[in-house]
Amino acid sequence: MRYLCSRSELENYVAKRLGSLNKRSVETWNARNEDASRSQVNLSTMNHETLVYIASALSKAERVSATSRGTVSDDSTSEE
Repeated sequence: MRYLCSRSELENYVAKRLGSLNKRSVETWNARNEDASRSQVNLSTMNHETLVYIASALSKAERVSATSRGTVSDDSTSEE
């Protein structure tokens, strides 16, 4: 994630990736928070290295659908 060197690029990547995984953009989340009188999501308060760390983890993350949660496959070929 170091190739996203500018702070703006990192903030944009993290916001878009979180929005994709969460199925709700930061803007939509903040609009809902405003309606409920809650604080806003704000990535600008994080330092650069924290954004790099989060971006790196998010690049490896994938969304788990609600239907696949808690499902364990029965793989009879596995050895214990």
